[in-house]
Amino acid sequence: MGDLVLEPTTPANGEIPSYNKALIFLFAKPNLLGFFADWKSFQKGAHHFRRPNLVLTRRARQKQRLRLDGDIIVRRRNGSTLLSKLYDFGPSGASFYTDAADFRSGEMLLAEFEISGCGSCETTATIVRVETLSHSHYGYLVGIYFHLTKAQLQKAEQLYLCKKAEAIRQLSAPERHRWAPPETV
Repeated sequence: MGDLVLEPTTPANGEIPSYNKALIFLFAKPNLLGFFADWKSFQKGAHHFRRPNLVLTRRARQKQRLRLDGDIIVRRRNGSTLLSKLYDFGPSGASFYTDAADFRSGEMLLAEFEISGCGSCETTATIVRVETLSHSHYGYLVGIYFHLTKAQLQKAEQLYLCKKAEAIRQLSAPERHRWAPPETV
């Protein structure tokens, strides 16, 4: 197996960057791959990297998560209840900001959240990821995977599609485009 060869999407303006060690992510359906690769050279319009020693793989999400600004109520098995800030949401999971330092991967909890203008949902969930944040006024980002009944799955998909439709409406709003014709009153 030879080098990894990547062609830039935009041509360099005279100066060829040297990447040294690059963090590379590839979407290879149905997986997402991530690895560090050592840069070797730039030849015939493409960057050549050494084959990586270690490639991390995970299944890609079926539906992309949506960024949200909302609240989530987290009820833990120890009886504590926390009000946290949602970061993103999708039909199969979500993530939220918290200052609580004792969340652990694998912990089960009850999550209750409301998507502004779309509705609310309550479900059990398992923590799949806890990230320590160094440049945020929140201490941690916690990723959760939902355990949904058939009815809850329909509700979560409805909330997702409602929020996605809102995002599409905002993108296509005439006031966003400088070439849009003026609105008539």
